[in-house]
Amino acid sequence: GAVAAVLDAVAQEQRAEEARRREERAEEAARLREAARAIEEELGRAAGAGADAARRPAGAAEAGGAPHSIPWGHLAVRQQIGRGSFKTVYVGELRGTRVALLMVPGGTGLEDEVMLMARLGNSPNIAVCYGLAQEPAAAARALGRDCLVMEYAPHGALIERLEALDEATWPARTLLSIAAQVAQGMA
Repeated sequence: GAVAAVLDAVAQEQRAEEARRREERAEEAARLREAARAIEEELGRAAGAGADAARRPAGAAEAGGAPHSIPWGHLAVRQQIGRGSFKTVYVGELRGTRVALLMVPGGTGLEDEVMLMARLGNSPNIAVCYGLAQEPAAAARALGRDCLVMEYAPHGALIERLEALDEATWPARTLLSIAAQVAQGMA
């Protein structure tokens, strides 16, 4: 009886802690969505695009137009957080909001990726694409880089989280939640 009561108390504490963590993540997600909306509105005003642009996903083009261009001076590049075969990812800031900066050699065609992101629209299950910036060639010793400015994911890339996943230690409801969120983003 006493052992069962202790086990029940421990399980109840674990459930309460998990609920608290879920609530914190939801609050952080809401804060990030609000910051994304503020940046979209600011970029829309800066471009002189008016109310219609503020409602478009950042990076969206006018019909037949080019992806949203972000002046390099509006960015602050901070710390490198990842590296791939052709890109380097940094954490940075866009007018005071933390963002992810995907840097690739200039002329690699990021415009197509921004256009695709714009067509996907806004969803809490898809990272926001704010637009493109181009590093001044002088700052990169005449090599210039293109920069995809994206919403920062504080917990890292989904693929890295899934690769590190030990399914035996994750509760089934957590795995189901991950699958549902991926499905919602795909939908």
